[in-house]
Amino acid sequence: MSFTRCVWPDLFCLGLSLVSPGSARTQTERAILRLANKPIHVNGGQLVQQLAIGGDDPRREYQLTRIQQVLLTSSGSIWVIDKSYSSPPRCAVRIYDSLGTFVRDAGHQGMGPGEWQSPITLHELPSGDVVLDDGNILGRVTRYHADGRLDTTWIVPIPIRQFRGISYADHDALLWLRIPVAARGSVPPSGPGGPQAFVRLSAQGRIIDTVRPPARPTVRPSQVEIRSRSGRGSLSQVAPYSAGSWVQWSPLGYFATAATNVYEVRLTPWQPSRDRVARPTIVVRRDVPPVEVTEVERADQRRFFAEQARAYGGSQAPNPPDIPRFKAPISEVMFDLSGRLWVRRAVASERLNNPRSSGVQTSSPGWFEPKVYDVFSPDGEFLGSIRLPDRSGFGSGLVNARGDRLWLVVRDADDVVSIIRYQIQWR
Repeated sequence: MSFTRCVWPDLFCLGLSLVSPGSARTQTERAILRLANKPIHVNGGQLVQQLAIGGDDPRREYQLTRIQQVLLTSSGSIWVIDKSYSSPPRCAVRIYDSLGTFVRDAGHQGMGPGEWQSPITLHELPSGDVVLDDGNILGRVTRYHADGRLDTTWIVPIPIRQFRGISYADHDALLWLRIPVAARGSVPPSGPGGPQAFVRLSAQGRIIDTVRPPARPTVRPSQVEIRSRSGRGSLSQVAPYSAGSWVQWSPLGYFATAATNVYEVRLTPWQPSRDRVARPTIVVRRDVPPVEVTEVERADQRRFFAEQARAYGGSQAPNPPDIPRFKAPISEVMFDLSGRLWVRRAVASERLNNPRSSGVQTSSPGWFEPKVYDVFSPDGEFLGSIRLPDRSGFGSGLVNARGDRLWLVVRDADDVVSIIRYQIQWR
């Protein structure tokens, strides 16, 4: 199992030589199948709140509006990108200690060193330093010390038109930048929805190599395209609970791929060089009973999508997408900071008597699906299941959990935002 590595000037001229995991199989390849039918903790995990940041605290540094990202660092401090709903949005990058006490702001809006226009992502390096990707000044990366002081600012050494932002920072202090690449058989790079690769940079901005992740599984969800009344735009309606696909990166050096029409996640190791001991591919598989979408909900969903289609496309709008009778068994694949795998599993929908006052985000009026995740150890052992609060999110591309401490962004019924730390108590 191997990747082909190349430097930036060869990326497009040799794009066809990029090898994804599993596409060049050898006889030495090993795979471990994990049948996850009985968890270690049969009663799952219970979330016990320990502390909260924000909420109804009136102090400016604790007033949160629209969280762009939450970064949990190895020291326990919390970095937060918060953007207001104003136009243009007002931004803040705030640092809180492990007890939730405000420490300082990291920079402010501006064009000078240590300043930013529209921060997009934060990533921690093994040294404890944090890098910030500035969305409005394309290609600019700012590095801060762990205490929030400015270290340096540099420009990404790739064509700006290809820059898709920083996706990850790995244990080798390398930054992974997502870029489009030429589809096989074509010459120019593909658009945002086409094949993707990663350019790996050093923490000083030097190009190391290029990696192409495993191919995203091909799954066709139930959807329809709606032309606008003017004919100048279009809207894609995707049926809820229909199957999709995932490609996700693990801090421990794996890529996870999954087609959500089956409960199977393949963890393929990224081997940065041939001189390291090859690790096996891990396949996590679980047999779960099908989850039915009731006829009452399907009718509500069809009505909801039809009203949306008519409002956008007028009387010529097509019929809504077919609502499946059964949900795809999984819908999301994530990793936490310890490398544990979190798989969101389908469960029965719940109906709300008064969705407008419930504070729970619904997929259509009156219905929502509880957030239940199956959690696996880095080597694929099934630990147990956890239900998250209904109006919560991870606030990051990774699950902000290290060990059994979990941070979530939570909104209450009045839409007030908090960042809450929970202890996972396995039972």
